[in-house]
Amino acid sequence: MASDDILYAALLLLCIPFGLLIRYTSSSKAKEFISGAAGITLVLITCRKHAWHSILTVVVNTAIICLSSKQRHMHALSFLWCFSYLAFFRTCHWFGLEEPSAPSNAVQLLLTLKLVGVAGEVVETENLKAAIDSTECTDINTRLKLKYKGIDYSCYRLVTYSFCYIGAFTGPYFTCRTFQDMVHNNDATKLPLWSDLKRRLQPLPVCGALFFFLTWLVSIETAREERFYEETSVFYRYGYLFLLFLRFRVRFYSAWILAECMAVAAGLGGYPSRAENRPGAGPTNLKVLDEAEDGGHDFETVRNILPVEIELSSSVSASIKHWNILVQWWLVVNVYKNIPTRNKLLRSIILMIISAFWHGVHPGWYATFLSAPFLLLAEDSMNRGLKHKLKSRRLCAIYDTISCFLGMRFFEYFVVGAFFLQYNEIYHFWKSLYFYGHILLIAIIFIGQILILSTGKVERPHKS
Repeated sequence: MASDDILYAALLLLCIPFGLLIRYTSSSKAKEFISGAAGITLVLITCRKHAWHSILTVVVNTAIICLSSKQRHMHALSFLWCFSYLAFFRTCHWFGLEEPSAPSNAVQLLLTLKLVGVAGEVVETENLKAAIDSTECTDINTRLKLKYKGIDYSCYRLVTYSFCYIGAFTGPYFTCRTFQDMVHNNDATKLPLWSDLKRRLQPLPVCGALFFFLTWLVSIETAREERFYEETSVFYRYGYLFLLFLRFRVRFYSAWILAECMAVAAGLGGYPSRAENRPGAGPTNLKVLDEAEDGGHDFETVRNILPVEIELSSSVSASIKHWNILVQWWLVVNVYKNIPTRNKLLRSIILMIISAFWHGVHPGWYATFLSAPFLLLAEDSMNRGLKHKLKSRRLCAIYDTISCFLGMRFFEYFVVGAFFLQYNEIYHFWKSLYFYGHILLIAIIFIGQILILSTGKVERPHKS
């Protein structure tokens, strides 16, 4: 196991019991201080001389928010600063500075999401205040939204939120409002704990065991050696890719399950179940929060991964939807909705370019993420051109089974870009597999479009 994996695992395992201290601390000020101080301490210890990148990013973004909180374009300015600095962070070794360590890269990734996200929350809060003040608004929904979605921001709050130890290295991402609610929740001890932790930890033994076994069995470094291509058949290489991708999945399943448990232990993201909580967004039925009745609580707000749903999903779109849920929610709220075009494919491509850039500057990230819009196009084409014609449940079940199998194989093939990162190595591996993924994807899109044209205009299937 890589040293970085050991570090992240140790941090996660230590932070889960530490969260109980936050949960059982009654003072809001103490909760906020401990959460922020613990995060800053961890960043200084793990990132060491590279910690200045994170500190500088937070200081400048805090200044942007505090000095221009009432400006309409403040969110865009924060986005420009954070992503510009992320580009410098990734390339600072080109200018004679030392290349940042892996832990500092992980911290910078999550900080970028938090800092841009909180800027959006400030803008939304100010807009709601202005709407109420200027028109003497009596709309109950607007007032509820300000009450339960607005944030009480200050320089201190922005810093403690940014450096909160929860999710500092592995996620989950959470909004400043979710952090604020955790800090001010005086009934955190009444939130579910052991039952929720037990339910979330159920897949961990299998995922952890598979990860340790596959780490011993396969490695990307082996696939980089020239003799790997000289001494193996195409079927062996395909099987090796299958195992590499399985290792990739269970690694993130394990990390994100523990990260969710870290949030649950601290009481972060616990809201009444009747409020219809959604990952990232939190409560969506705000009227329930004004009611005194207690129908139980859940932590769906910090849900980031659904391993079983990913493995058994019958569609590409559903598999993507259940993977890294909170980062996807952030991308939709802060990027996708602000892209000035209605063309769905073009918006998806722009979104994937930004997502790839957030992950890194290597060409492999773009090779992987830019495949997603075309996978979704292929799925949509076959659903509209073929699936809607299937009359029996049995044929639909067969179609879904084949779709599930092919979808996972496509993910397996295109994730090669994220494995190798460099263009020559990616090309070499795909060439050794005869580019079967690209050829099959083009063929499916072509067949799907032919089937659509042969039957005339077909309505898109309704989403449940």
